Amino acid sequence: MKIKRISAAVISVVIFFCLAACKADANKPDMRAEALKSEAVKLIGWYKNEKAGESADLSELSASVEDTWSGASILCNADISVIGFAKYYGLSADYDAYFTKLETAFNEIYADKESVKSASPATLYILMRTLVLLDKNPRDFCGVDLIKAATTENTSFKSVYSTPYVLTVLDMWGLGTTEKSLVDSTVDWLFSEQHSDGGWGYEDFYTGEAVTDPDATAMVLAGLAPFVPKDNENIVRAWYCLKSYKTESGVYRSSYSDGSADTTSEVLTAVAAAGKNPYGEEFTTDGKNLIDIILSFRNEDGGLRPNTEDAPSSDITVQNALDAFYRTSVYLAEHTSADGKELFEVYLSVSCANVFLPENDGRLDSSVKEILPSSGIIFESGSVKAENKQTVYALIVSVLRENKIHCESSNGYVKGINNLYEKACGADSGWVFLINGEFSSAGANSVYVKENDRIEWLYSVEKGDVSGGDVIR
Repeated sequence: MKIKRISAAVISVVIFFCLAACKADANKPDMRAEALKSEAVKLIGWYKNEKAGESADLSELSASVEDTWSGASILCNADISVIGFAKYYGLSADYDAYFTKLETAFNEIYADKESVKSASPATLYILMRTLVLLDKNPRDFCGVDLIKAATTENTSFKSVYSTPYVLTVLDMWGLGTTEKSLVDSTVDWLFSEQHSDGGWGYEDFYTGEAVTDPDATAMVLAGLAPFVPKDNENIVRAWYCLKSYKTESGVYRSSYSDGSADTTSEVLTAVAAAGKNPYGEEFTTDGKNLIDIILSFRNEDGGLRPNTEDAPSSDITVQNALDAFYRTSVYLAEHTSADGKELFEVYLSVSCANVFLPENDGRLDSSVKEILPSSGIIFESGSVKAENKQTVYALIVSVLRENKIHCESSNGYVKGINNLYEKACGADSGWVFLINGEFSSAGANSVYVKENDRIEWLYSVEKGDVSGGDVIR
């Protein structure tokens, strides 16, 4: 039997497509999540071995530690964090035993329960996060409502290194609306501390000059993310400032090092918290994303060094990386649909403000006009989630239905929204859409949305009254 010889060119083509398929699978959200979990588990294992010993159970990690400066016992934030991450990633441990240890340490450190209110919001956030991951209630931990202690009742001094966590806690518990005054005052204070270059940091002890710290800048951005729009001028300036600390290799400089794993971890945390894509082009350098770059600091013992090539592995650097990986894991979970598709954020709004212009008075039937919002804003969201390869048409239909807003459409064409139909104000009236302030040459059912697109649906009464995303008045 003759065996035909396969040419090298054919083999090369087959290999190319196989590699491409593997790469495509690796970029799927569920595959990314598994890969990230695998790396996090390795780091948790290193941390446990380093702090408690190879044969120890994770529950043998500490709950308290002696403060270097005062000698008093304080909560061991790093160990407490790692316990929470271990539970999140499904590692086995005697978590009940650790919880008992945590209660004992807390009662000893805060024998006077009123003193909890003066604790750093950052410390209380870490404690609450771990309690939630352990399925415990932070509203009643050792008789203390930790949420109030970290926010409305907190009396600790304000600092750009801790105050952002007030916002993080409020967002974590969905209290942004009920505690709006606290949100507003905290946001205002943080913006008042912003440096002229857009970043945050500290005041030099000797010169009194403002020194921008990329770590602090990333922390503040993470805290502000749930409450301040991405296109806010101060937020844009801050991200631009942070970008200036990025080196050619993709590593971020710190205020003390030309390349820091810790600072890069803080940036990754801010990126994920802000709903930016950690795997997107903006944060990818020479094919490496921020996770790859952080892991490039790995030593032979499995830990991570903070900066220089010959530095030993650092438990704090590992804890910072795990914090960033956890935030990224949450991002992936929130940006993956039920059927495993990648989700990304776009801005979407629906307005019929044109109808309410004085020159258009009387054109619309009063029975329809009275059911429209007087502001003309039918729907407006800082961001909505869209699927990869989702059309503008599919997005508007799904979002309006999800928000129980009337929408009548057919064959890729939107006829009416909120009972306001085409031709209701004249022969030329109807719904039009803009993407990033521009009309599209194709229909809504032929245009795919992209990450961070600004999509506006506007009701046009007559030709020429909509231009560049603004209603011409």
